[in-house]
Amino acid sequence: MPKLGLGINVANSSASGSASGQITTLYSDSLIAWPNTGATFRDRQIFSSSTSGTVVYGGGIFQQISGVSGRHSLVYFNCDKELYPIYDNTTSWNLNSEVYGGSYGHAIFRKTALAGTAAPIFLGTTPGTQDPNGWTRIHPTLTPLQIGQAIVASFNFKALSPGSGLTTANSLRFAVLDSSIPTNPKYVNADNHGLSNAIFGGNGGSPGYRGYMSTISATVNVNSNKVLTRTTTTSSSLVNSITGVYTQVANQSASGLVHDVLYAVSLKVQRTAVNTIVYTWNMTGGSLTGGLLSYTDNSPSTFVFDTLAFDVVADACSAFEVSNVKAVRGPGSL
Repeated sequence: MPKLGLGINVANSSASGSASGQITTLYSDSLIAWPNTGATFRDRQIFSSSTSGTVVYGGGIFQQISGVSGRHSLVYFNCDKELYPIYDNTTSWNLNSEVYGGSYGHAIFRKTALAGTAAPIFLGTTPGTQDPNGWTRIHPTLTPLQIGQAIVASFNFKALSPGSGLTTANSLRFAVLDSSIPTNPKYVNADNHGLSNAIFGGNGGSPGYRGYMSTISATVNVNSNKVLTRTTTTSSSLVNSITGVYTQVANQSASGLVHDVLYAVSLKVQRTAVNTIVYTWNMTGGSLTGGLLSYTDNSPSTFVFDTLAFDVVADACSAFEVSNVKAVRGPGSL
């Protein structure tokens, strides 16, 4: 059975060896509501910082009403699911069995009580707490990127009108992060976790969520497209606060960002050397220009990435839609 627990995931972790040419799908969601044909999961895997009442899900899209304070949503895309058996209700699982939830949830669960063969309860169960069916969601030791290996999270994104905030700096925000807080992982398992939550800030001794964020706005200036790193990892803010939490490391001018246009977005993290991550993001569609930007990080805080976040600032749009969400791991040519 796979080893449990968490490493620091920095510096030289799993630096040796060359990257495999194999492409592994870490996460793919049809965003079709169960039990309709084509549904990938029985429960929604993307969680909102607001209540479930602000979410529309199904028909291939996840829509989040933005509200007066802005909103973010997140999904955990990497749980090394290929290393675990997939849960099925015909098997009597032994105590301490570890399974991938499959259609019951994109997560790893451990059997912590012999409570029959019922499936893990993914949605709404407090992380680290045993559900009524005897399963507890766990955070396995995730596989750090090898040299030459990359993870690409991709999706389609649309900001719906009306809205006046696309000209606000950092109006749209997309982040790829590591949630692997050593010895004390903190997951979000339900909506209404808030724009700020202690879950994102570590455990007081170990760092919280780490990684990279891209921001873009409709204001045509040198800072309209940015790359930032999350440098204050003890912050309870995930993506809605920048000052004192993120550090800008790259920028360029972009133009043509508007409402009601479907954009294709990709966030790529590639380990190119023992202590180097190259982060590249791209946004294309409509008349947008300047959506491609990269940053070379020679002192990265992690080589593990498992979280994708979407955010809009207040008044940027009435709602945002996400579709065609996928994350893959493979060679740097991805």
